[in-house]
Amino acid sequence: MTDTVRTELVLAMAQGLVHARRHGQRFTPPADAQDLSPAEAYAVQAEVAQRMAWFAGAPRAWKAGGAPTVSAAPLPAAWPSPHTWQPTAWPDVPPSQAQWVVEAELAFTLGDTPPAGASISTVLDCIDTVAVAIETIDTRLSCGLRA
Repeated sequence: MTDTVRTELVLAMAQGLVHARRHGQRFTPPADAQDLSPAEAYAVQAEVAQRMAWFAGAPRAWKAGGAPTVSAAPLPAAWPSPHTWQPTAWPDVPPSQAQWVVEAELAFTLGDTPPAGASISTVLDCIDTVAVAIETIDTRLSCGLRA
């Protein structure tokens, strides 16, 4: 893995993932995406969120989870209710190839925006609510969750 972010790769990954999501298709990443660094993966995530307009301004909700290392990621303020989901618009994946992962998370909403470089206590003071969350994960990647 590399310490530098390969901007062209990040943009290509984001473009492919957004296209796949909007058109209900799977996405085959370029071969050099197999050694994506954590910084590049987060950059792809941020670029996809920006292109999908998931955040109006700064994110107001975050999730945290993971073992052994805990990570955090921004969440849109509100996801559509599951009763509005349209599985017919998703890629047609035979049940034998469906791959789902379920993760336990903590979801936080912010009452105030912490300033850049804020101390842990200042960030904690900005938290409005904390909830237990369950994240279900599938993928738009053609190679599935083994990516």
